[in-house]
Amino acid sequence: MVKTSKYIAACFCIAIATVVLGFFLLGVEQIAIHFWALAFLLLSLLISAASLISVAQKKSPEDTMLFKSGIGVVTCLYQVAVIVSIIFVGAFNEAINKFIFTEILITAAYAIVFLAVSFFANRNHVAKVDSQEYQDNNQNNTPKRGGY
Repeated sequence: MVKTSKYIAACFCIAIATVVLGFFLLGVEQIAIHFWALAFLLLSLLISAASLISVAQKKSPEDTMLFKSGIGVVTCLYQVAVIVSIIFVGAFNEAINKFIFTEILITAAYAIVFLAVSFFANRNHVAKVDSQEYQDNNQNNTPKRGGY
């Protein structure tokens, strides 16, 4: 495991422990919707940890700045969306199914954008490699000064 991955894992372990302890020690009303909110928050933390650890460990050719920055931004936006939906959990008191559906939509949107960023980062890398090979191959075919 890369050193950065260990730091990321440690930070997320601390965050998960804080969320669980905060939920049970701060006297949050323990009703079904709050347990669902806790479950989705923990799920989002685990998904975010896994995606950021995979970015930290990625050493393959498509290891580009587009990929790393794109995944980082998407993960932050995903966390913000989950936290905002949990802040407004009171609006879903009467309709737990709507809250669950909202959380599933947020997670699905994150997965789709994550895959799109990965695809376009890989596509960008392949295009750069192809253009570099084209330049390398055609550089020897061009005539030197005055030559035909």
